[in-house]
Amino acid sequence: MNSFAAPRFVIPLFCLLTLTAPAQVVVHHFAGGEADTASAGDALSSTLIDSGATGTDLSEAGSGGTFSSNTRGSASSLSYQFDGSNYYSGALDTSLSSSASFGMEAWINASNTTTGQMIVYNGNSGTNGIGLYLNGNTIDVLRGGIALNPVGIIEAGSWHHVAVVWDNGALTGYLDGNANFSASSQSFDLVGGALLIAGNNASLELFQGFIDDVRIFTFETGTFDTSMLHLSTSAVPEPTTYATLLGLAGLGLALWCRRPAPTQAA
Repeated sequence: MNSFAAPRFVIPLFCLLTLTAPAQVVVHHFAGGEADTASAGDALSSTLIDSGATGTDLSEAGSGGTFSSNTRGSASSLSYQFDGSNYYSGALDTSLSSSASFGMEAWINASNTTTGQMIVYNGNSGTNGIGLYLNGNTIDVLRGGIALNPVGIIEAGSWHHVAVVWDNGALTGYLDGNANFSASSQSFDLVGGALLIAGNNASLELFQGFIDDVRIFTFETGTFDTSMLHLSTSAVPEPTTYATLLGLAGLGLALWCRRPAPTQAA
């Protein structure tokens, strides 16, 4: 009796499927409370836990706000609710320079859309670095204290996904997954400051509303795909999870096909 042999194209197909999932490294992830072992209604903690690869926890400046069950959907169980009295700051990430390729994103639900408010920033928001800024009801990419072209307009009381992608000088701003602003041959300095959420280096421009799933990820230059963005509102695996599962399935199939053939009775 002949043993079953998988068609020659099957294993290469699994490898191809694995490779098509874009590669990214989430260097910072502030999940909204899940990593902080918090419960809805708890006061915001003095430290926000970074569950990303670098583990750069942020320290609170000021005091106020709570962990909230108001989230963008089943993909998240908690968010940070800010009341304009505090923000978080940590060590500057010097790897996120203008020669790198990275994305910076967050889910926000602003309760105030009449003032300037910081969402997330790496650097000194007055002089250098890059981040996302709420200018009234308009999302801006902020670079060295200069608000660039608007990324889009949001409504108070609604959840929106905001992101900036820096691909070695090519800059793109996203609102709810749509690329609404882009520019090429850009640069910025990164000579000091901090990694910030919900406020600037001068303890001003404090955010009012909800922030969830702040993520910063890196990728190989020229490989960005919008599937890298944390857009899902339901609890489904991310692309990197699919890549892992496909890789394991391919390995299992390869091992199964290489098993010894059964011996035949004399």
